[in-house]
Amino acid sequence: MLFRGALWSLLRAKRRRSSGIAGSQQALLNGNGGDARKPCIRRGWTWILLLLALTALLVVLSQLRFCRTPVRRVLLPQPNQVNFCVVFENDSNRLFTLWAQMRQRASAPASAGTIVLAQTLHGCASVANALPGSVCIAHPCVSQQPQNTSTGCMVEALRSAGVQGPVVLYEMGTVLPPLLNDTLMQVSAQRQPFLLVGERLQVDSALASEAVGRVQTTDLPERVWLRARHTLDLGYIGLHVSRPGKMPPLPPRLIGGWHWVYQHLGSAQPHLVVDGGFALAVASRQPDAEATSKLPPLAPPQSRMLLPHELPTDDRAPTSDAQHFYHKLWSRADAQRNVALLYYTVGYEKLMQNWICWCERIGFRHYLIVVNDAERYAALTAAGIPAIHDAVWSRSLPHNAAKTSADYGTVDFQRIMTRRTLFLERVLLAGFHLLSADLDSVWLQDPFPHMDPQCDLSGQAHNGKEISGGFVHVRNHDRSRQLWARVAQCQLQNLDSLEASPKQIAKLGGLHEQQCINDIAAEMEAKHLLRRCQLHPRRFPDGRAFFEQHQPQKDNYYPVVIHNNWIVGTAAKEARFQKHGLWLAQSGRHGGCMPASAHPAHMHIDSRAPLRLLVRVLCASRPAELAQALQALRKVVLDPGDRLDVEISVDYLPGSAANQQVRVLAGQFEWPHGRLRKIFHTTHQGLQGQWLRPYDVENDGHLLMVLEDDVVLSPMFYRWVKEAVRRYYLNATAFDPQLFGVMLQRQHAVMALRRHIKNATPSDLQQVVHSGPLLFRYPLLCTWGPVFFPRHWHAFLLWQEEKRRDPAFVPCVPGLETNLWYLRNMGATAWSPYFVRYAFDHGLYGLYFNLNRFHAKPEQALSLAVNTRPDGLNYHGWKGPIGDLITFGPERVDWPDVSHIPTYDFASDRWQAHPHALALLPRLYTRFPPDACYPQSRVEFMKAAAAAVASNQRNQSTGAVGDASDAQRRLHQRQGNGAGSTVRARSHNTSASS
Repeated sequence: MLFRGALWSLLRAKRRRSSGIAGSQQALLNGNGGDARKPCIRRGWTWILLLLALTALLVVLSQLRFCRTPVRRVLLPQPNQVNFCVVFENDSNRLFTLWAQMRQRASAPASAGTIVLAQTLHGCASVANALPGSVCIAHPCVSQQPQNTSTGCMVEALRSAGVQGPVVLYEMGTVLPPLLNDTLMQVSAQRQPFLLVGERLQVDSALASEAVGRVQTTDLPERVWLRARHTLDLGYIGLHVSRPGKMPPLPPRLIGGWHWVYQHLGSAQPHLVVDGGFALAVASRQPDAEATSKLPPLAPPQSRMLLPHELPTDDRAPTSDAQHFYHKLWSRADAQRNVALLYYTVGYEKLMQNWICWCERIGFRHYLIVVNDAERYAALTAAGIPAIHDAVWSRSLPHNAAKTSADYGTVDFQRIMTRRTLFLERVLLAGFHLLSADLDSVWLQDPFPHMDPQCDLSGQAHNGKEISGGFVHVRNHDRSRQLWARVAQCQLQNLDSLEASPKQIAKLGGLHEQQCINDIAAEMEAKHLLRRCQLHPRRFPDGRAFFEQHQPQKDNYYPVVIHNNWIVGTAAKEARFQKHGLWLAQSGRHGGCMPASAHPAHMHIDSRAPLRLLVRVLCASRPAELAQALQALRKVVLDPGDRLDVEISVDYLPGSAANQQVRVLAGQFEWPHGRLRKIFHTTHQGLQGQWLRPYDVENDGHLLMVLEDDVVLSPMFYRWVKEAVRRYYLNATAFDPQLFGVMLQRQHAVMALRRHIKNATPSDLQQVVHSGPLLFRYPLLCTWGPVFFPRHWHAFLLWQEEKRRDPAFVPCVPGLETNLWYLRNMGATAWSPYFVRYAFDHGLYGLYFNLNRFHAKPEQALSLAVNTRPDGLNYHGWKGPIGDLITFGPERVDWPDVSHIPTYDFASDRWQAHPHALALLPRLYTRFPPDACYPQSRVEFMKAAAAAVASNQRNQSTGAVGDASDAQRRLHQRQGNGAGSTVRARSHNTSASS
């Protein structure tokens, strides 16, 4: 407009000039001289107007040129002072005005300058009015949305304007941490490339008025801190712009910049990355879950950020532990980035210690205890407990509130729940799958393998189709992040309502995070935006289902996690745990854990000792089966120098021709590979008496293999047993004290009795049998060719002898089919239920081979020992061998490390914890009623037991192999080599008899 006006004045002056000259000449001709100075005056004004027009033209040209490249240098502080450079958002004058008020009212350091980056000079005009004394730089690369402005653009604009020295780049509306000016000057003095960064926390713009007058985060009220939400953005970047050749790589933008900085800590270029503390942004936009979902997944950094106190010349306390957040998560997360987070508040000290004791017992380490108090954080860290300090949480609570308990339903309790929800949002933004759980629980197994990977949200069942907020697993997807962002906003609204009207606490209703989770998840699920899953109610029972209704025990499910809810008060929770044998914490705040019960067999053996194996063959009245078993035994393949001892135990059956044939056959048997011992009993022992016969003195220390006469061995059995014993028994580094022996049969029996499931093979064991690993551990006893380790076998014999002296004891393992075996036989022939109970009490298991995958037809059985299933005690009519025998040695297979051998519980389910934790299962049945073992009540069971004894006594006259009269009479006596037996022993060159 100015330029156009100047041109118009010039043209009008020309016309007047020409008309003026003509008028002057006419006046002179007329004899009137007039005023000769008027044309000169008019000519002067013309030149003035022309000069103004040229000036306006130069201004416009300068503006057009400046839009391409800044050409002028602004007056700024000295290079050794800090310049605070902010990006101006043109379309949010209200927010800028608030931020300007914050800067004006704060007592900023005198050396601090304020530089505002805007897109146009029109934007700079707004800055001049709102923030006098500041410097505004207009640059075309600056976007109207600060989050879209690149850090490279900001640095380019500053350099073009002549800015030198240390600079802090941040967005408008950001409250910076304290001492940032001093920290930046100190880092800059290190004379090497550096980045000073801080994580951005964000609150809604509705709280902007409460931040007016505060320029440092320490000045913010607790109400603002309580509602601060984490982002993956940078709150600011501090750098030195006058060192272009030595600058480290810059994050592309402030948005997502914290993620970028963390990923580039391991850059090959040497530079400092210093964490200056949180910055809190008062902005209108909320955390963008959709945008953060597109960020690449995090990876463990090769190095870490420094804190100001770690610099050589500074002795101040750290301003923030934000940079430790990622390192803590990576150090405790599993390979799939799963991490459990549990919140430790005042009053839960003992419950936390008990929970940690259970984790130590099962070998679970993928967890962090979240605390809101620096003193407790230091105490837990000193005690070796993995903890993480939520500094924002501690700042959001009133003074001393972090050291007082908060009861359910109070406003303080809801504040804690709010901070927990926001902290979990931070974990999701960091790229981890989170499991939020309460400390009033015990964990028997690792819960992560039980989480369905197809479920975005999984939780403990609660009130039908809902999930409990006390145990929630959130998988890190864009859908789940959007869910949790809405949950966080919902909980913030709940807190606002409760603080505005505390009387609503009495009618808490849906004003809690659990209801937010269920309502929002149900809405998203109805729109097919989310998949929500309830965890198995028997594997993840709540307090009422486990402690009162005994649902997992009745249905024979070993729980993964037991939540001690449906009871009020920490003292009541502790008492319930103690009553049911689930309390492992000792007295004191950090008093440690109760030691695991010692067992005489839990001792290391001499790894230098040679393999000594004794094969005990049991026979009575089946000559054809015995001949087949001995013929297979003669074909055994031994390595040079190996020795295998054999003992044949022949029972006494008076008047039985078959028994006489067996005695003749045993007497004719020759054995060239070791010591041969023959025992011809002169009194009836029964199958139980033969099994439970202790070692002889000369055989003490041998591994014992018991072979009934209807079992046939593979010629390669010894080489497989030798290799397994060498690797997992004689090897001190892989020795497993819970392993009671090596089992040769293919394990196909599933003894778990579950509701609507009887003898049905669960999918876990099915997968192992058909396509699983070479070896697996399983607590159920195998009676077809088991190899017992001597210390466990000796300990079992002493244990069962003691238990048999107790008339009230029955070898019950809740929910197993073996209980019914004992019920039918009353201990006359069924000795195996005692060993099953012994293994259950002590957490023992056997090592099984899975050889089916080497069969030409994998669906058929392949093993080292098979049962011919003849007509007799267990089978009615001849059934034939169950499977085929393996014909090659162990050198063809790859033997796994002991840590990679899976373990299965009695229910044939994969045990997702340290195998030694199986010894904890009996604690689950401390207060369980007697009908856990049998379908009848205790009284009915005892009546059935008496009837079974009478039935056995009536069958005494038949002389059957299964006659129990002698065995029943010696039921509570130790079996041994008495006068009622004849022993013959042979070695390579000696023989003896007695």
